[in-house]
Amino acid sequence: MLATANRLRSREDFQKVTRSGRRVRSNTLTGFILSTNRNEPARFGFQVSKRIGGSVQRHRVLRQLRHLTSPWVMRTPDSTLVVIRPESHSTGYQSDFDSLMEKLIERKTK
Repeated sequence: MLATANRLRSREDFQKVTRSGRRVRSNTLTGFILSTNRNEPARFGFQVSKRIGGSVQRHRVLRQLRHLTSPWVMRTPDSTLVVIRPESHSTGYQSDFDSLMEKLIERKTK
């Protein structure tokens, strides 16, 4: 579970990250990352569309992604906003998620 301080919630923040941030794609996920000038912990947000399926499938995917995000909270630099968007329903996002996060953090430092 993500702590409240690590959640991305406002529409403005989501729009800022998806429009101005750097994008990385994997087979089943798309990620966006943006550095801010604010002194705050890394924050994560998820956009799960109806293309993934009905409400039950979308919430299942959201729970999986939140679970996969937990170890990355401490490894992601502070003052970073991250948005993860699943592009297709998959049985497991583990390998795609880990490679996506590594690429996002690498891309942020460039």
